[in-house]
Amino acid sequence: MTISENIKRLRTEKNMSQEQLAEILSVSRQSVSKWETAKANPDMDKMIQMANLFGVSLMELMGQNEESGGKTGEREGGLSGQEQTEKEDAGRREAETAEQISRLRNEVFFTRRKLFRWRLTAVILILVLSFLTCGGLIVVNRYYPQIWERFSNQSVSGDRKSVKISHDNLYEDGIDGILEDLGEVIDFPQYLTLQTSFNLHFSPDGTITSMDTMWYGYDERYTYVDSYLITFDRTKSKKITVYFGGGTGDAYDPDKDLTTLFDAMRVIPFEDTVSRWEEPEYGILYLGQRDWGYNPEGILYIDREGNIDVPSDMIMEEITGPTVSVFCPQDDTITPVRYLFCEDNSEEVNVR
Repeated sequence: MTISENIKRLRTEKNMSQEQLAEILSVSRQSVSKWETAKANPDMDKMIQMANLFGVSLMELMGQNEESGGKTGEREGGLSGQEQTEKEDAGRREAETAEQISRLRNEVFFTRRKLFRWRLTAVILILVLSFLTCGGLIVVNRYYPQIWERFSNQSVSGDRKSVKISHDNLYEDGIDGILEDLGEVIDFPQYLTLQTSFNLHFSPDGTITSMDTMWYGYDERYTYVDSYLITFDRTKSKKITVYFGGGTGDAYDPDKDLTTLFDAMRVIPFEDTVSRWEEPEYGILYLGQRDWGYNPEGILYIDREGNIDVPSDMIMEEITGPTVSVFCPQDDTITPVRYLFCEDNSEEVNVR
């Protein structure tokens, strides 16, 4: 019988399915099917595993005992010339088969040894490269501190850049400190517009704890340049991360120009504003132009000089304009202070 017939016969005798045999040998069912239909032959490792599994010798699995198997019951008398020749041929084939098996085992052994050497070499190279990299970083940190400082403060990954936030106190550094840090990774264009919202949180001592916003940039001809999705969370990292290229390239909208926000934040007294509350965290929200209708609750007018005024008691027209809200994120029962920014603090320019 051939090896394919033997595999199928022995598997059937063991009441095993092709799937079960494939799982034991860590091969696919299709591989077992190909072996049994003589479309492919198993390698020596699999043959040895199957011989052990089925409880037969390797030569029996390969069908090499078939011609000599019937001679164990031969008569004790002398053999004819033809029978003697057949016996010698069978013995020679068995010897050739044993030699072939030995050669295949040697090939498997040397192949495994080569693979082991390659893997060992790869591990050694990785360790050496890691050692050299760490050593190089130590040298740069010790002897070239300026390079190390820039390397540690700024990291780049694809369309994302990160920079350490150095100006992290709203009271002391203001919006200009944030812009200075962002300038390390953003080549600011001529114009910036707000696309979502500007949301910044800070602690009672002014330390910035988080910031999320998305800006669009335009050149001097109001042509779209790039988008900047900016995010910062002090609980996760001390770096501001900027994602580039995620925008749709909308046309420039002067009502969303960020110059208004920046000018307003330069004059709003944030520390004095939150001093009336006793909360663990405060927030700043800017959505651009806001329409407050006839409701003056929380509204304060503020101009470029920082002069502050309150709405009159008689509101004749709707209140509208760019508004920077200061609020308490953890207590929505506290009415936010809504700074409505204007060229001067005249109420007339903020109603329509």
